[in-house]
Amino acid sequence: MNSVTVHQGTQHALLAPTLAESAQPMRLFEPANPSLQAQPVSQGGRNAAWFVHLPNGQEGVLRRYRRGGAMAKLVRQRYLWLGAEATRSWAEYRIMLQLSNKLNVVPAPLGALYQRHGLSYEAALIVQRIPQAVPLANRLDQADPNVVAAAVLKIHEAGVWHADLNAYNVLLDAAQHVWIIDFDRAKRCSMHAKHRQQNLLRLRRSLVKVQGEEGLGWWEVFNQAYLQQWGEILPHRA
Repeated sequence: MNSVTVHQGTQHALLAPTLAESAQPMRLFEPANPSLQAQPVSQGGRNAAWFVHLPNGQEGVLRRYRRGGAMAKLVRQRYLWLGAEATRSWAEYRIMLQLSNKLNVVPAPLGALYQRHGLSYEAALIVQRIPQAVPLANRLDQADPNVVAAAVLKIHEAGVWHADLNAYNVLLDAAQHVWIIDFDRAKRCSMHAKHRQQNLLRLRRSLVKVQGEEGLGWWEVFNQAYLQQWGEILPHRA
């Protein structure tokens, strides 16, 4: 899928071609826009994510970037300007586009916006909504560790390190298909064992936090499945 770049004053966006044809494309990033029929996402998103109806008939998820931790008390939604390609939204869009074009475990990005404010900027992202998707945290009893391991391995084999692989960023749809979301601050890199372990241990901490001993037991099976599948790939590399 190609992208269209749209500029309007201090606002700059990357858009899927069908969205770029909208009469007011920048308004697609405004949850108050009545045509979007925005509904808040109940879990995750730092109270800054909405399910939206898009002009082309697609369903999407709109997310405004918000800081977490101590910095959020000082600057909630602005980031230091370091160039267009370094903005959180455009960087995440680029990685998601690369992955979704190759893999069937990443939703397609539909739009990425940044708005300059001198030496800072605000940002937003729209991605494809996966119908009836539920976080792994809420469906652990139905999730197959082998299938989840295969999805995570695909991301790693594509050369992408996930910055926050927690139990709410792994989704299962009605058909039990696995999706990986939220590639904010993700990086393209050579996925050595250290990088892979960082992601796997992040998921472990998250599962233990939300599901306790059950989460730990599930993760141990998942971890073993990941290592086995990865081991099967290694001998076939040049």
